[in-house]
Amino acid sequence: MSVDIIIPAAGECVYRAAALTYVSRRWMDLGFDVKIGEMWGPWCKALAVADALERSTADVIVIHDSDSWCPDTPAAVEAVQAGSAWACPFAMVKRLRANVTEDVLAGAPLSGLPTMPPHRAVPGGGVVVITRDLYDRVPLDPRFVLWGFEDIAWGMALRATVGPAQCFTGDLWHLFHPPASKDQSPEKRVASALRARYAKAMRNADDMRQIISEAREALAA
Repeated sequence: MSVDIIIPAAGECVYRAAALTYVSRRWMDLGFDVKIGEMWGPWCKALAVADALERSTADVIVIHDSDSWCPDTPAAVEAVQAGSAWACPFAMVKRLRANVTEDVLAGAPLSGLPTMPPHRAVPGGGVVVITRDLYDRVPLDPRFVLWGFEDIAWGMALRATVGPAQCFTGDLWHLFHPPASKDQSPEKRVASALRARYAKAMRNADDMRQIISEAREALAA
C-alpha cells in the first residue's frame, strides 16, 4: 500500500517554516513522498490538508504537523498497512525549548535532549497514520479556524466511527515555535462550541454522523 506524508504548513511563522524544512527533509531522506498543503486566509488545518490531498493518490496517509517528529511513525505506517484503520505513533509529547530546537535544526540528535515537562498524546493530533478511505469518510473539520480543538474533535470523530487508534509507546518531539494567541476571538469561541458538540456526540452515533456530514459538506463547499 502506497504512503504519502501530508504536512499542513502555516508559512507566516519563521519558526514553523524552519521546522517544516527539517521535517520534510527527514521524511524525504527516508524515501517517503511528502505533500505539503498550503492555504490562504486565517489558518485552517483541514483546508491545508485538503490542498495536499489533491496531489496524493496514496492508500495510507500520514497527517503530520510541520513542527513534530516521531521516530515510531514508520511502525505505525506498517500497522495501518497491515489492517489497522488508524494509528497514533506516540504516547508522550516532549516539547523542546528554543535554544534546543536550534541545535536540532543544525543537526543535533533528538535523543537525550532536555525538554519541557512531557504530556500525554491526544490521538488525532501531532502525527496520525490513517487510510485514505477513512480520512475521506471522517476528515478534519474545516469549521475549526486558527489553532485549537480541531485535533481533539477529529480524534473523537474517528473513535466514534471506527474505534480507538492503535497506539504506540514512543515519544513525539515538538520543535519550538511561539505559542498561538490565547485571545478569545470569535473564531476561538466558535471552535470551542463546535468541540463541545463533538464531545456530546460521542454518546450518540446519529449526532456524530450528522457532525461528520456537516464537516464533509463544508470541505466540499
